[in-house]
Amino acid sequence: MKIGIVGGGFMGLTLAHEIAKTNATVKVFESAAQMGGLSTHEDYGPFIWNRFYHVILPTDNFLIGLIEELGLGDKLCWRRSYTGYYVQKKILFH
Repeated sequence: MKIGIVGGGFMGLTLAHEIAKTNATVKVFESAAQMGGLSTHEDYGPFIWNRFYHVILPTDNFLIGLIEELGLGDKLCWRRSYTGYYVQKKILFH
């Protein structure tokens, strides 16, 4: 069976991975220059920045399981996360 998936974001890539386990032929169609959708990054030259805010928490068991299944579990690096916002010309962290 041949299956096409429109969109190479996190959901499309995960779906392709799961369908490929059934031995179907899967092709992902993405209009952007790189796969990943909102979970990827933008290269601004002097710095690289997340395309959209995203975070993985230690309680995200299904996502962590997928990352480990893909052989990337050793790439996870846990750090404390802060939320910042800008109010009255000041950056505040929570």
